[in-house]
Amino acid sequence: TRRTGPDFFTSCYRRYRGDESSAWRDFCSRDPWCVHQDKLVYPKRSSEEDRKVWYSFHTNDASWSTGKPMPRSRPKVSYCTSIRNRLGFLKETLPQNLMDARVDSEFVVLDYGSSDGLSEWIRPYVSNGLVQYFQAHDQKFWRNSHAKNVAAWCATGGVVCNVDADNYITRGFHEHVVGNAEKGRALSSPPGLRGVTGRIACHKTDFLASGGYNERFSFGWGCEDIDLVTRLRFMGVDVKYIPMAYLEHIDHEDSIRSSESEE
Repeated sequence: TRRTGPDFFTSCYRRYRGDESSAWRDFCSRDPWCVHQDKLVYPKRSSEEDRKVWYSFHTNDASWSTGKPMPRSRPKVSYCTSIRNRLGFLKETLPQNLMDARVDSEFVVLDYGSSDGLSEWIRPYVSNGLVQYFQAHDQKFWRNSHAKNVAAWCATGGVVCNVDADNYITRGFHEHVVGNAEKGRALSSPPGLRGVTGRIACHKTDFLASGGYNERFSFGWGCEDIDLVTRLRFMGVDVKYIPMAYLEHIDHEDSIRSSESEE
């Protein structure tokens, strides 16, 4: 039976947005009805009219039916922090980051096996709806790429931005992210900067299409960020460097970065 029409598109859209249990990888890789085209996803045998409906779902643009341009909503930004026994940093950065963000954002915190009281400390932020909190249980070691991937998959925003627990997003950064996202751009901290390497913001569709962080770089630091930026650029994504004014962090010894990793 051919599956087309608004009902089918609505179902696919919900799956794409994560409103149902079906995963993105199932949607893009295993569903034979779907292909990439202009960074959107269409059923392979859909009609031109169906594709217009699908396009309107993705872009909130009804100009195909009315002939008049419709304003697009600002993308929601998900600031994703994966953390393991770094509560001391988060106590300093999270309250300030919440003040520097805007209403069209969310904060996702992935607790990757912490034993330092994070779950208790963060409870008021979760109860007030300020933070989306997730736990990855039974993690014996810190696996950087895997933790970042899980945090991004938990995000509901159209744009995902990795923010380490010792990083401040700083005032004005949110508008910088949104402005570039509306132009289809991604952002990355310049390579080689101590403490802020790995600040990457991009459309979640691009993140997922790239495969996310390469989990072969799960132990250690830095390579997974360069690898992701390289693959985004290979896909044709315009990746700009983040100005230094937006890259603030808590300085600390390098030994802290590797203390929870498997050597």
